[in-house]
Parts: sequence; C-alpha cells; structure tokens
Amino acid sequence: MRLLVIADRNNCRILFVNPSHRSRVPVRVWGHPGDCTHHVTSPPLTFGYPDAAFVAKNGDIVVTEQSPAWVDVLSPSGTLVSQTSLAGFGDPSDANQYQPGYVIVTDRSKPGKVVEFNYTSPTASVSPKWSYQVASGAGALDLPTEAIVLPGGDVLVADSGNDRIVVIDPTTNLIVWQYGHTHAYGRAAGYLHTPESVALVPNASAG
Repeated sequence: MRLLVIADRNNCRILFVNPSHRSRVPVRVWGHPGDCTHHVTSPPLTFGYPDAAFVAKNGDIVVTEQSPAWVDVLSPSGTLVSQTSLAGFGDPSDANQYQPGYVIVTDRSKPGKVVEFNYTSPTASVSPKWSYQVASGAGALDLPTEAIVLPGGDVLVADSGNDRIVVIDPTTNLIVWQYGHTHAYGRAAGYLHTPESVALVPNASAG
C-alpha cells in the first residue's frame, strides 16, 4: 500500500493518507495542531511549521521545519534517525535526500542559499558538504524554494523571487544554465512567474 505524505504546515503536523480510501481519514498522524514546538526525540512528536516531507530512498521521511529551523529524518514508524539544527537559516525550504546520508536544502531568504550536508549524526548543527550563497549580482538567489541534485552533480534550483530556474555547477559555484528572465516575470515563452518547485520527469514524446 502506497501512502500520500503531507506536510500540513500551519497545523504543525505530518499526515499519512491512503488515497484509495474514500473516507480520507489519515492512516497515521505525526504532530498535534496548536503545538508547534520542535520535539522529535520521542512520542508524541511535534513540529515547528513543517514546510515539506520527502521520502528517502530507504523509506525514511525527511521533514523540514521552518520555525525553529531544523531538518529531521525519521523512520516510517516515527523513530528519530537524525535532527539537524539549521543555524543561520531564516526560512528553510524543501530539504530532500539526494544520496544515502545526504540532503540538500534551500534558505528562502534574500539573498538565498543552498546547502548540502550529511545527516548521519543523531543530533547536530549543519556542517555543509557544499554551499552556495552569493551576496549580490547576477548569481544571487532571491527566495529560492527548492533545490535538487541532478545525476551529474549539478544543482537545479527554483529561484522563485528571481522568476527563474537555474543550474549551478558546484565545482565552480557558477550558474551554467537558466530558464526565465531575472526579476522579469511574464507568460510568454522563456518567462516564468515566481516558480516554486522543480523536478525531472521522463520525456513522453521522446523516442
């Protein structure tokens, strides 16, 4: 049975829903509405405004808490794997696993940043494997909302406040590709308006 996992941000909870059940009653709930503190070491679990919940390749759940700023990794049963304090983040967004033991997360700030780190320690402060934060100029991010690591290692970022999607080469920390026009939103071909997410999908028309 495949479940739908939902980060119910302002209710400060994570829901697991069976989409085939008409009742839509959650199969499992982590957190409690009205209790928006960070506590994930033991039941009952509580979360500080969870922004996202992504499933890792081994089935663990990666949760991004915005206030206070933490990234939690929990087993499907809710047992804590790790919790990482994102000191220096103003508004963490969409932490997701890109290889075993590593996650990538954005700081939805201006200027924004992107950080990759190892989460294998049970409790730790973030120690970046790689980070990108440009203070000004063409390379500066504005309210980035999601980043994913591409198969070759480059990083694809939804640079929401800049109305663009960019690819960053982590070996040079340079933007090597862009879709959209920086700070110029629109509907015409080649333009975007505050893009919030990015993903790779198969090209159904190919072949």
